[in-house]
Amino acid sequence: MDAMLEELRIILDLKGNAISFLAQVILFLPKILLAIFIFFIGMKLVKMLLKAIPKYLQKRDIDPSISPFLISLFGTLLRIIVLLGVASTLGITNYFFCSYFGSCWFGCGSCLAR
Repeated sequence: MDAMLEELRIILDLKGNAISFLAQVILFLPKILLAIFIFFIGMKLVKMLLKAIPKYLQKRDIDPSISPFLISLFGTLLRIIVLLGVASTLGITNYFFCSYFGSCWFGCGSCLAR
C-alpha cells in the first residue's frame, strides 16, 4: 500500500511540475513572439537600408572598389544591432555582447597597429 501511495505522490509531483513548466512557457510566450516580430521587421529594414547604401555612396563619389566592402560592413553591423535587440527582448543582458565585441575590436586594432 505504501508503494502505491509513493507512486501516486511521484505522479502528482510530476503533474505539478508539468503545470508549472507550462505556466512558465505561457508567461514567456509574449517575449518570444515580440522577439520574432523584432527580428523579421529588423531584417526587412536592414535589407531596405542595404539597397539604399549604394546610391548614397555613388552620390558621395566614394571609390567603387571600396563600395562592396562598406556595404558588407554596414550590413553586418546592422544585423548585429538587430540580433542585440532580439537578445535584449528575450532578457539576455547586453554586457556579454559588449565585452565580446569590445575584445574583438581591441584584437583587430592591435593587429592593424603593427
